[in-house]
Amino acid sequence: FSVTGTITLGSTLPTITATNANITLNGPGPKAKSLIVQGNNNFTLMYVTGSGTNLTINKLAFTKGSSSLNAGAIEFDNAGTLTINDSEIYGNAYGGLNLVIYSIGASAININRSSIHDNVTGTNYVDAIQSDGATFTLTNSTLYNNHVGLYIDSGNATITNSTFENNGGSGIWNVAD
Repeated sequence: FSVTGTITLGSTLPTITATNANITLNGPGPKAKSLIVQGNNNFTLMYVTGSGTNLTINKLAFTKGSSSLNAGAIEFDNAGTLTINDSEIYGNAYGGLNLVIYSIGASAININRSSIHDNVTGTNYVDAIQSDGATFTLTNSTLYNNHVGLYIDSGNATITNSTFENNGGSGIWNVAD
């Protein structure tokens, strides 16, 4: 069975707290916006924590997530590897200082052939991705119309064939040095 269209959430998806698990979420494709996970600008859409937990997201879109603390769309803490393929994350973080994807204590973040854009609203400062401690890889992706495209608090980053455009504060802010 295949679901397309928009799934509007009334609250955050249940927290994924598995340990040493490999979880894959597949959208129907062929494009990310074939299936959109949408919030109401009042909560984080997805929260994952658990030692060694690996999450792969394929061909999904996330929008209208928000948090006054950390991530509006996806928070991935103290876990294994977060991999996002062929996906679109846009229109998140409608309040205060905010992040769209936030990771602390994860092993790695890999983003491939994806777009993270238009996550700035009014005078809010919105970082598309904040990586704290993870090895970060961005390949064939675009980050545009955010306050900061990529904020590296600690860890290493490899960026290949990717575009940063119209990110108001900066494309890449590396405070790890």
